[in-house]
Amino acid sequence: MAATDGEKLIQQCQQHILATMRTLPECAQDGPGLRNKDIETAAGFALHLRRQDGWFTWSLVMSLVQEKEIQFTTRGKNRGVRYFRLR
Repeated sequence: MAATDGEKLIQQCQQHILATMRTLPECAQDGPGLRNKDIETAAGFALHLRRQDGWFTWSLVMSLVQEKEIQFTTRGKNRGVRYFRLR
């Protein structure tokens, strides 16, 4: 089955996230990782929305976690904050 235009766009955005993460030392396999917001800023995906900003990048990043392209760690007092790095 051929990919739809939307699926192709999602794949391109995922590849952009991965390419961006490859340029960030913190996102290396042995790095500490970066928060979603930091990756979003580096990738130029900030939409500057009052309440929903970050959801687009978060969804892309979590889909890449599911596909085992990247992984996340938690650290510090607030264990709910995830730090993403390449797998």
